[in-house]
Amino acid sequence: MGILVGFYVVALAAIANFSNTNLDTKLKGRTLILNNFRQGEQVQEQLTRRRFLTVLFGYCAMLSIFIYVIGVSFIHLDFPQPDQDVWQLVLFWLEMFALAIYVWCISSLIIVTMLGLYYLVERIHRD
Repeated sequence: MGILVGFYVVALAAIANFSNTNLDTKLKGRTLILNNFRQGEQVQEQLTRRRFLTVLFGYCAMLSIFIYVIGVSFIHLDFPQPDQDVWQLVLFWLEMFALAIYVWCISSLIIVTMLGLYYLVERIHRD
């Protein structure tokens, strides 16, 4: 996971600084609009290809950092086992809930990465 963090940051930097006018065109098809809040006001922005890819890989970078930190924390943290059966059951369900969130985050990262790679490989070169 630590390697993926670097990959996403490098991909983000490459897309943001790559000099290609094709990246600065609007997305084809149904217009995607990004809602931002700037100085207390909502601003709607039509996405260009560059902005779409930077948002996508920025999301992947932040999610991979989150997954890495949580994964390392779970490896190094040791929770004491309670003596009562009720607290053991509560701890078990909390661990299962945390595992479900962790698996969801990894699944999201895989799917969004595949979307970004598909877009970079196939869709970016279509007119």
